[in-house]
Amino acid sequence: DQHIVRDYEMLKALAKKKEVNLDDKHIGYLEIQYLYARSYFNDEKPSGILKEAVDYYLKQAAQYWTSENIYMQGMLCLVLNRYDNANTAKAIIRSLNERALRSEEMGMYWKRDRGYYWFDAPIETQALLIEAFDEVDGDVNKIN
Repeated sequence: DQHIVRDYEMLKALAKKKEVNLDDKHIGYLEIQYLYARSYFNDEKPSGILKEAVDYYLKQAAQYWTSENIYMQGMLCLVLNRYDNANTAKAIIRSLNERALRSEEMGMYWKRDRGYYWFDAPIETQALLIEAFDEVDGDVNKIN
């Protein structure tokens, strides 16, 4: 929480100096992973500057989810659903569903090049997207 507040306050200070525009994209892997982790503790509502920072990054998530990779889109889908933005979460699920490949042998999956980072691993991506489809879509056939 302290880290996200510090980053948000630095961003606001830069915006005050007119060095950045707060409406531009300022959400990345760190902020997405923060929101994902925080969404597991949604019963502990933030207040003050932390609430302002979380709200800002949630707004950024809803606005810029299309520019993220499949894994981060899955995270954002779960985050937005948990923070009562079901419309955007369902839009992400629809998009993921449209881009999914299907085969009898492998079921539903997403073809990606293996990257360097842990979140580029196909198993990690598949597991997260199963979680997203389970929580947001609930279609047992897709999940299986």
